[in-house]
Amino acid sequence: MNTFTGLKPEENDTIEINNPKDLKKYQKKLKYKKERLNKCDCPNQTEKLFDEIRIIEVEIDEYLNRNKGIPVKKCKPKPEVKQEFVFDKKVKEETRKFNEKRSREIKEKEESERKARKEEEEKNSKFWDEWENRFNAWDNEENARKAKREAAYQKYKQQRQQQQQEEYKKPFNLNEFIKECGLKLKDVPKDIKNLYYDFSMKKYKILSRNYHPDKSSSKQEYMIILNGIRDHHNPNNLENDETWIK
Repeated sequence: MNTFTGLKPEENDTIEINNPKDLKKYQKKLKYKKERLNKCDCPNQTEKLFDEIRIIEVEIDEYLNRNKGIPVKKCKPKPEVKQEFVFDKKVKEETRKFNEKRSREIKEKEESERKARKEEEEKNSKFWDEWENRFNAWDNEENARKAKREAAYQKYKQQRQQQQQEEYKKPFNLNEFIKECGLKLKDVPKDIKNLYYDFSMKKYKILSRNYHPDKSSSKQEYMIILNGIRDHHNPNNLENDETWIK
């Protein structure tokens, strides 16, 4: 007995659809393969199913379109040639009139703008001239006030110098000066009275240190008398500087 059995015929990839029965068969097969493709996770099997589905779709499409024939290519209509527009005399005249009118309007607008700019410039020039005159007037007034203050200061300086000279010319009476300080002649120490007759800055400094109220218990009037004797013999000729008027 022969143990070999017959081999199964190999599946061929070629598909032919010749009648509606084959069409229905392959439509079912196409649906089944699409369901398998959606559930398949293997990359190789998925690629194989995709190719098979594509082949079946192409065969079904060929069978359904077998009677339509070759599509005829539609010819595009040629574009119409536009005729060149020709100006007649009426249109030319209207165009000329429009251009002249437009030109007049542009010139009138430019002229009005030029006049407006000129008026604005004249207005600004007048304003700044008035402002400059006002500023010059303020400057002149300030200079006049400054000259007046300077003259008043010079007059005051001269009067002060004359007054100081007159005061220095007056005789210094020690007895009257002591009475003005509220003391009697016998109450004033002898060395202070002797300073009046024999004055020197060295003796004055020694006595001012001895009779200064901050350094000793002496009366304040003693220091006033010492300063009066000093001013009589050594007057202060210092004058006010220029900062007096500031």
